[in-house]
Amino acid sequence: MQSYKKLFGEFFKKKRLERDISLRQFCLENGFDAGNTSKMERGLLAPPTSKESLARYARALGLEEGSDDWREFYDRAAACRGEMPVEILRDEELVQK
Repeated sequence: MQSYKKLFGEFFKKKRLERDISLRQFCLENGFDAGNTSKMERGLLAPPTSKESLARYARALGLEEGSDDWREFYDRAAACRGEMPVEILRDEELVQK
């Protein structure tokens, strides 16, 4: 079974590659640390916990706020922290289960 960190990292990397940009270039253009970003993509480092940092990464990946990809990005980050994704918490029936 894959770790939640790995599932987040795979999604992150997929979105970066869809932009056809290398890890090094992505980090240079956006002011991110290449070592930490690489570890995050490989599931060795958990995603940031702050919403501001997550939003910065999401915007750099070209995710549109409120889009399905934006929500999935945040949901996967929440799962890494052992939290319920917001979309599930909004569904009373699921929360009751």
